[in-house]
Amino acid sequence: MTLSELIKLESHVPTLAGFPSRFCSRSNYEDWITRLYIDIDDYIARSIVTSASMRQKDEEDRYNLEIANYLNMIGYDAGHDTFNKGHPDIIVNDKQYGYQWLGESKVHRKYDDLLEGFKQLSDRYSSGNYKQNHGAVIIINKTGNTSKVVTKWENMLIDDPFYKSRSIKTKVCPQNKDCFISTHEHTGSSNDYTVRHIPINVYYKPIDKSAKKNK
Repeated sequence: MTLSELIKLESHVPTLAGFPSRFCSRSNYEDWITRLYIDIDDYIARSIVTSASMRQKDEEDRYNLEIANYLNMIGYDAGHDTFNKGHPDIIVNDKQYGYQWLGESKVHRKYDDLLEGFKQLSDRYSSGNYKQNHGAVIIINKTGNTSKVVTKWENMLIDDPFYKSRSIKTKVCPQNKDCFISTHEHTGSSNDYTVRHIPINVYYKPIDKSAKKNK
């Protein structure tokens, strides 16, 4: 059986765990990024959001470590707090092909904190070079109204004077409409640097009687 035939079976055979499409995606950087986001989204939906009730006191490091460990388990070369012109929260490399992706996460408290995370990611840790020009800001939201938080953050980023000068543009993420994509001219490489803004909704303040009692 060929890899292309196995890819068609992935949705029907859970034990394949996405390996065939993950393996095939490595021949192209954009395909590798697309597959990486499929895997990150899957972990967030299955393991993080579903355990929101147990995460109310957790800071960024728990999320970063869990995501990096999961990516390692399924075949990526992922690190948490690994040195790369500083210490990005998550770094994924494919050393054979020279691919790199960086993630910077923030528990949302202030929009200025998100802007600092974006600056760290795009103008400190990243090279912006070919095959290293994708990253993500991960917004861990415990406050509710996640869609409104993301929209306000997108508008703030568009209006930021520095990134306006770098021709920043945004659009809805085609893979996941809860996310948006920003692209701007990287200050180091002058290439387009693409950032996916990924909200993690871990709001948990139940109002039903049984949940309040259990709490």
